[in-house]
Amino acid sequence: MSGKKTLGASEKVRRKEVLKLKKVFETQDKDGSREILFNELLSTLEDTEVERAKSMFAVMDRNSDQKITFEEFINFHFPRTTRAEREKLLLWAYPAEEVVEKQNVISEEQQEEMKNIFLLYDSNGDGTLDISELVDALSASGYDESELQVLFENIDRDGSGTLNFDEFSVMLAEMC
Repeated sequence: MSGKKTLGASEKVRRKEVLKLKKVFETQDKDGSREILFNELLSTLEDTEVERAKSMFAVMDRNSDQKITFEEFINFHFPRTTRAEREKLLLWAYPAEEVVEKQNVISEEQQEEMKNIFLLYDSNGDGTLDISELVDALSASGYDESELQVLFENIDRDGSGTLNFDEFSVMLAEMC
């Protein structure tokens, strides 16, 4: 056994990589708040155009709260990890702290509403959403196609090129 700690099958990530990423994150987090604000990111990207930096920031800021947390940073760099794997990565980076899992309690009524939305967006009735169905459904909500492409790639955890209902539900929860 090599002694290197790695995760499961979805994406091989070594503890050393996570700790290096933590240092990069902390370098960008100028005020030590454990959140990167846009001006902090911009100040670390010397030769980057403002529009490109805005685009980078928007991709990493998954919940659109104008802050990038370490969890969002991890998710951006290791997009194929599961939630459980990301929690392990967070514990590797901050071992003395417990990572509090967000308790998104969804009622049966909300679950049924999400299923109806999914069926509405599934225009070809195959039980999955492809990128064109997602673009058709959400472009009227103010998202442009490139944002939706990134969102789609991050949510399509199994890499199938389509979203099943479970992946769609995760996307809705993360958008709220």
